[in-house]
Amino acid sequence: MPATYVERLAAFVATSEAQTLSEPVREKLRACLLFNLSVGFAAPQADAIRVSLEALHAAPGDAVCWRTGARLAPADAAFRNAALISARGQNDTHAAMNGHIGCVAIPAVFALAESVDANAGDVCAALACAYDVAPLIAQPAAMQSGERGFRGTSLYGVFAAAAGAARVLRLDTSQCAAALSIASQFCGGTMQCWAEGTPEWLMQVGIASYAGVVAALLAQGGMAGARFALEGPNGFYRAFAGAVPDWQWNGEATSEIENVTFKPFPGCTINQMPVKTLLDCKHREGFDAADVERLTLALHPAYAGYPGIDRHGPFDSAASAIMSAPYMLQCALENDTLTLADFAPGSGAPSLHASSRRISVVADEALAPFHCWIDIGLRDGRAIRALSDAPSALSYSFDRTVSLTETVSKEWRTPDSRSAHASLLRQVVDLCSNEASRRRFSEVIEVGNFSTSS
Repeated sequence: MPATYVERLAAFVATSEAQTLSEPVREKLRACLLFNLSVGFAAPQADAIRVSLEALHAAPGDAVCWRTGARLAPADAAFRNAALISARGQNDTHAAMNGHIGCVAIPAVFALAESVDANAGDVCAALACAYDVAPLIAQPAAMQSGERGFRGTSLYGVFAAAAGAARVLRLDTSQCAAALSIASQFCGGTMQCWAEGTPEWLMQVGIASYAGVVAALLAQGGMAGARFALEGPNGFYRAFAGAVPDWQWNGEATSEIENVTFKPFPGCTINQMPVKTLLDCKHREGFDAADVERLTLALHPAYAGYPGIDRHGPFDSAASAIMSAPYMLQCALENDTLTLADFAPGSGAPSLHASSRRISVVADEALAPFHCWIDIGLRDGRAIRALSDAPSALSYSFDRTVSLTETVSKEWRTPDSRSAHASLLRQVVDLCSNEASRRRFSEVIEVGNFSTSS
């Protein structure tokens, strides 16, 4: 009998080993770990919503909660740490799945690695699997599921967390298949929150990481899952995308982690390339915010119509501000960058919001996803069209990631962020090395050392 989709994925996950990872994959894994941990440690102070979410995920255990140092059950620690990474709206991104992987997979793998005293090699193999599995499932269906209103991170990220969790537990092939099948029962999360500026998006990421841990532990305990969970007549693909794709995957590692990009600024992924494009043009052409009379941003139709992208402020919630392309572009025009403070509720001077209303968002069917062009009309009569680079321009090298995270680390709540960042950098490099693969994870990296107030 031919293997089903989850069985094919399970065979890949169960047999993956750290020693087979290529050096480019290891290098990008270092970058992803450094980036995600850095933005997690730089999350804003917990507000009432996050305090409530954390209070509901507080079972005691052996996995550490970053910044507070609390020790909780792996699933609850994963929930909290995933929400922490996402709290500033600055994630790693995989374009083909229209979502984020690291914020979901890293907390799940780390929490279980601490709980079972895994070795560093198992952690690296688990994370590499996670970064492959989610895009493999998402690529043939992400655009269709997005059109139905489902968020890519909460729909496909669950599989990344489950694959990583299953691998770090060293589940066998049948158990890995069960974990992936069980994970499909946790999929969901719509994008209506972006349209209304409500905070469910934070919960979505936490649940995806939590669910991956739960799915792997249930599979380890003997729970079975549907063999045709993905492609069955009542399975995942028909429910969320409307049709079952014909997989062409050969069962080998795809090194999808190399296609992951980083957000240089807080805020929505869709707006990152437009902000970079505008700033590059501004510096190249020598104009300032006061020189701009009008501005038109063109995006792929799926992104021009993405909930919240074309909204104008003022905003009464961070969720609204981090989605708005006009707001992010106007902030960049005036300040040459964006910071976490720009997205606080009620932020932005009235004049900034008024100026942002001269920025419009249009759809262009000729544009590929995550590409853009910007037409800029200047008061002196000049008209400039700025064309974006390919999205791979945000696929940072490790050296560029170090520089970016050094800047982010200035927002850590530690007395000496420079030394703390240098310590994290050393630990991440060590964790992803061949030499450390047989050492215990807890001996190589200790995120509890970065704990401060929540």
